[in-house]
Amino acid sequence: MTPSAVRLAEGFQPQDVRPWYDRAKLGEIITIALPSRSTAVRLIRRPNDYVCWWPEGGRGMTMTLEEAMLRLDILRDTKTASRIKSGEAD
Repeated sequence: MTPSAVRLAEGFQPQDVRPWYDRAKLGEIITIALPSRSTAVRLIRRPNDYVCWWPEGGRGMTMTLEEAMLRLDILRDTKTASRIKSGEAD
């Protein structure tokens, strides 16, 4: 199955992953390019609201979709925090 790629937009919300999960077939992959990071994360759809969180160059780990959304939220907030430290944020 060919993975679909998603780049996080400035207004990206981790909950944006839910619609993908709801329409994806078992085993379907989405690749999420993480801003301000050189790696991406692949999410592989598993049954019963589970995904495999698989960072580039790392090992996959099965977790709930909720856990994956929390991790994406942390990574998104890290980007915002970096912009504030560097004086780029409004």
